[in-house]
Amino acid sequence: MQDKITIMERKMKMIKIYEAVFYEDAGILQVVLANGIMEHIKPEEENDKFQMGEYARSQLQKLLEESPTEYAELVLNDRLENYIQLCIAEGASLSNNLNSYFEKHHPNATRAEIDGMISEFMMYDS
Repeated sequence: MQDKITIMERKMKMIKIYEAVFYEDAGILQVVLANGIMEHIKPEEENDKFQMGEYARSQLQKLLEESPTEYAELVLNDRLENYIQLCIAEGASLSNNLNSYFEKHHPNATRAEIDGMISEFMMYDS
C-alpha cells in the first residue's frame, strides 16, 4: 500500500491530480493523485484555517462545487491562502464599487441600508 504524500514531497514539486470529487453531503473531497495515491480533504477544515469574509467563503464554495480538481490543487500545493487573498482583494474592490453605485442611485439611503444592500449582493453574487 502506498503512503500518503509527505510535506517534503509537497514542497519539492507540484502535486498532479488525476481526479477530484466533492461529496457535499459528507463534506469530503476525494482526490486521486496522478501516482494513484488517494487523499481525502475536508474543505471546511481547510477553509477555517483562514480569516475571510462572506464573499471569499462564497467564492471558495463556488470553486469547490464547480472545479473540485482546482480546489484540491490549491490545497495540496499550499496555494489556498494565495487564492483566498485574491478573493478578499476582489471582494474589497467589489464592495467599494457597490458602495459608490448605491450612494449614487439611493441618495436617501442610510449607511446601514447601503451596507445591507452591499452585504446581500455579495452574499448572492457567487
